[in-house]
Amino acid sequence: MLFRRNKSDETPPDAPIAHGVSTGDDHQPISEGDRKFVSILLDESGSMDQLLEPTISGFNEYLAELQADPNAELVRFSMTTFHSQSFNRRTVNAPLKGAKQLDARTYRPRARTPLYDAIAKTIVDLEQHTKGADDPDVVVTILTDGYENASTAYQASEIRSLINAKQEQGWTFVYLGANQDAWAVADTIGIPRGAAALYDSSDLGARNAWKQTSYATRRRWANSERRSEVFQENLTHAESGRLKHQEH
Repeated sequence: MLFRRNKSDETPPDAPIAHGVSTGDDHQPISEGDRKFVSILLDESGSMDQLLEPTISGFNEYLAELQADPNAELVRFSMTTFHSQSFNRRTVNAPLKGAKQLDARTYRPRARTPLYDAIAKTIVDLEQHTKGADDPDVVVTILTDGYENASTAYQASEIRSLINAKQEQGWTFVYLGANQDAWAVADTIGIPRGAAALYDSSDLGARNAWKQTSYATRRRWANSERRSEVFQENLTHAESGRLKHQEH
């Protein structure tokens, strides 16, 4: 029941992928090494326009750091941007090394923030991507500068149920928010407060948000340690130290 579709969605799960994005083959058998999955859900609503350049450059630096990691060959990567007019799958379950950077053509903030609907679609996509993977290692990072204000298919309680179910399967969710009580929002949708952080709505703040999740993700791979609480510790102790965390 929770995975229902809204007929008004402009980009349903089986919609064609936008021109120019990198994709993987969901029907290709998962290889022995394809057990690590990283998914980015990036707010593309109008308020993100004030952080356009640092969001683009911060994501590109994040992606480059992940691609340079020794474990990169073992990772499938997805990246989606969203606003109330569209759900844009920019990279779809592609080998990490083949993921493409953002630019002003592929990231154009506008409209409102259907956060709950976007999270649900991302989970549905990842369920398809991880089919056939033996005990997949999944990290989902959500980055937004505003509150939910435009979802039509899902409510907070339903998203909480979806996220809790996936966390019980070993998935890790990270919530990075600006201009809000990031910990309260994370708690509302089932993400542990230790996996949430408030970043400054500034050039430096946006870049540091990407640096911190890059650091925590790469530490996870290096140590082969998948417990969410360890990811949370790495997020907290990332080298930039610029994000604001709440003890839990």
